[in-house]
Amino acid sequence: MTKEELKARILSLGKTKTAVILGVVGILLIFLSSFFSFPETKKTGKTESEKTVDEYKAEVQEEILQLVKEISGDDSAKVVVTLNTGKKYLYADEESKSTAEKSSGENKDVSLETKNSFTTVKTEDGSEKPLITAEYMPEIRGVAVVVNTGKNSAAKEEIKNSIAAALQIASKRIYIAESGRNKS
Repeated sequence: MTKEELKARILSLGKTKTAVILGVVGILLIFLSSFFSFPETKKTGKTESEKTVDEYKAEVQEEILQLVKEISGDDSAKVVVTLNTGKKYLYADEESKSTAEKSSGENKDVSLETKNSFTTVKTEDGSEKPLITAEYMPEIRGVAVVVNTGKNSAAKEEIKNSIAAALQIASKRIYIAESGRNKS
């Protein structure tokens, strides 16, 4: 049977029959696909929640180092970043309030009780854990940079201002030291 004959035969069946046949073929393909396993695609990068604090710190240090090298031209520059704490989490919680009134004679006592509870989810192993709605990486405490600027105070100031802008921290939390190779 040639393509032309197949095409003519399908057209002769009518639109309704063709739609039914195509629907059945589609369902069969979906059903058959459940018997085959397809290789999972590998992730190329980690999401923010999958990063560890150490990975985050290393990433920030590398970005600042590249910035310092670009401004100063010193390929031997060093950068150290310090962090305040570990990750912080925001949990889904529910708040319930209840009031109770007591009256004795002319006096009325009203008490308000508030209860907070976390929303929990079941894990694969059957245990429960609080539902995390947000995850925050640690705040940057400070940055130390060792760089050869040739004792150029304008270059040091430019480096400090660039780091402060990039990390959105106060410039007093950034220290720029001259490399020991250039001190006299």
